[in-house]
Amino acid sequence: MSDQDGLVRAVKGFIDCLNAHDWDGLANYLADPFLRVGGQAEVDVFTPEGYVEWVKEVLSGVVVYGKEVRSIIPGSDGKTVFADLIEFGGSRTDTGRRNASLYVFSLDDGRIRRMALYQMPSVPDEPTEGWH
Repeated sequence: MSDQDGLVRAVKGFIDCLNAHDWDGLANYLADPFLRVGGQAEVDVFTPEGYVEWVKEVLSGVVVYGKEVRSIIPGSDGKTVFADLIEFGGSRTDTGRRNASLYVFSLDDGRIRRMALYQMPSVPDEPTEGWH
């Protein structure tokens, strides 16, 4: 197994734990401290346990939520992984939201040190008329 395979496996494991609400597993993939750069360029610094508590709070009113992996590609620097995802879910009244997202993960000793999110608004599954 190459170092790149290990990086990709860590990111896949993080996503799988998040989708399964495996909070202990999720925390095990994170470095301490862990930096989250959000879609509005906000930066939050967490301990792994603090991040898990934050995610649980954010998802508390959500009925359905998950990340569907379209591709995960390791960077050439040996510490960065790019994940192209579809985030889906929503509240009790709107469960059909689907957003395309690019996550950039930076890993340190096999743990995720930094995660930056680049998100687009709702994306249709099929091209609409007028697309070129």
